[in-house]
Amino acid sequence: MQAPIAQVAVIVGHPETTKQSIERHYGGTVTIKHIPSKVAGRAVLAVPYEVACSSLDKHVDAVGYENAIVIVLPYAQKSNVLETQLQAMEEMGTRVVRVRPNEADWPKLKPPNGGNDFVTDLSKAVCECIDHHLPQPAAVTDKLEAVKEELLRGLMSHSKMGENNHSHEDDFWKQRAVGLTAGQKSRVLRELLDDGLVARKKNKSAGGTGSVFWVADVPATCKRYPALSKYVEGR
Repeated sequence: MQAPIAQVAVIVGHPETTKQSIERHYGGTVTIKHIPSKVAGRAVLAVPYEVACSSLDKHVDAVGYENAIVIVLPYAQKSNVLETQLQAMEEMGTRVVRVRPNEADWPKLKPPNGGNDFVTDLSKAVCECIDHHLPQPAAVTDKLEAVKEELLRGLMSHSKMGENNHSHEDDFWKQRAVGLTAGQKSRVLRELLDDGLVARKKNKSAGGTGSVFWVADVPATCKRYPALSKYVEGR
């Protein structure tokens, strides 16, 4: 059996308090490396930028540029030295994500010694970012494809194939994403929407909450997942 591809995520400028929760989330499936920040009147790296660059090289070189992601959080003072290094790594195939202060989908910028809610929200955002940008091993990709098919099966088997015949999000997901990380679940939904197989809108029924979903393109769905054709035969 071929060994899984080693992958690494390097988080630059993170608060030390997020380290354990992120590592625990991946349980060794992705190697997490940290170049931490500290508070000294302002947020700065806990090591000189030259040392940070050397650490980046070492962490990424161990797995290959294309198997790494570097996430630069907004808790480190900007550095031309660091940015030059990051640009060089991008040219070699490394994914570099530069998080801007108060960027959407990330917790509002606070000092790195923020409270428990901030630590929890930041850890979740980092994990979702890694799941989104780092290529998934074949086994994970196969699992996500299987989840997509089951989501579509749930809609089609109940004739949820039109804007006026839809399924609430609780029923849409109903035990079909067990074991997925938040980032993987987000990826599954995004790809179904981007591919035009599923559509959604806000639940506007009386007292309704959340979103509703339906199969937006039945022929395309059946072409991609032939086993689902039985739900439309004879219609």
